[in-house]
Amino acid sequence: MQSSMAAEGALRVAEASQDGFTARPGSAACVLPERLLTAPDLRGSSSAAVLASLCAAASAVFHRYTGASRVRLRICGSDTEQGVELETEISDDPTWSAFRDAVQAQIEAARPVSRARQGILIELAGDGWTADSLNLRVERGTAEYRVTASGAAGILDAEGLAGWLAALRWLLEAACTAPDTPVARLPLLSPEDRDARIASGMGARRPYPRDATVPDLFAAQVRLRPDAAAIREGTRTWTYRELDAEADALARCLIGLGAKPGARVGLLLNRSGSAIVAHLAALKAGAAYVPLDPAHPDELLALQIADSDPAVVVSRRGLAAGRAHGGLWNCPTLWLDDPAPSPRRARRSRDRARRRILPTSCIPRARPDAPRA
Repeated sequence: MQSSMAAEGALRVAEASQDGFTARPGSAACVLPERLLTAPDLRGSSSAAVLASLCAAASAVFHRYTGASRVRLRICGSDTEQGVELETEISDDPTWSAFRDAVQAQIEAARPVSRARQGILIELAGDGWTADSLNLRVERGTAEYRVTASGAAGILDAEGLAGWLAALRWLLEAACTAPDTPVARLPLLSPEDRDARIASGMGARRPYPRDATVPDLFAAQVRLRPDAAAIREGTRTWTYRELDAEADALARCLIGLGAKPGARVGLLLNRSGSAIVAHLAALKAGAAYVPLDPAHPDELLALQIADSDPAVVVSRRGLAAGRAHGGLWNCPTLWLDDPAPSPRRARRSRDRARRRILPTSCIPRARPDAPRA
């Protein structure tokens, strides 16, 4: 959860009540029109259906903020210690109506308190959630439901809680309009706030050298600040000068192994500084690079490699054990954990790899009637 989710629209929502309903210090409040919780497609208009809409929306926003696929809810009356616990599951990307109906079925089976004089209290927590629970206090008004958010200390401040409630409001607005939309696609921002966020992230427009390549732009940075830090990984730092030199050396090896303009270089590497060196080296060689994730199963990697047909694969022996040469690819491999080969040695390695994969049908055979030397 990030407090940056709060926007001006979120704060306006918290101040929208006309009956003097305000949030306590360290909390935020909003008013939800009754129509958002009593949509026409609800299975009945009982208090369980209304509570299901609110719990489903709160679980969906909690999931979108935290990534928790399982969200635990505790529902009780604000003036009693009794309550019931529910768990929602969002990992299979259900539609809003299906998700809400599943929550309603749990609520109807559990029969949580629904007539408490001081309203309903909903506590939310999720997988991997170590902070205090997020608490929603819900009170019925004349034609609206008043919601106060608190808790999540150290994660969300009052402004962040206001943003969370604004997301709850806009998700319900979209769900009422299109109940068959997958939960993951329901917006958390108003159209105005979304446009403002996009505009604020674009920055000032500046002319871009469209004819320049990435190696050209990188070379300009090397000239401008050769000794500035370009990459930091743990305790190691590459300056622009060092990154340029390593990428040049690796590019020469790639060229010796068969990389050339228009060719592709497969990069089976974890995210690291050396992976950035390999990306830049492939571009310096005039080739395109194909990122290959070592965590992917062999079947997926085989499809990616067959489709991209790389001239060279760059990897580390620990990542590609059993996969090279007869495994997932038959092209030359440049091992970053081996001593760097010279371009001449790289060309010999390329020729050996090509001989290894030469089909036996292409090997000339001696004719029975051919004269022997």
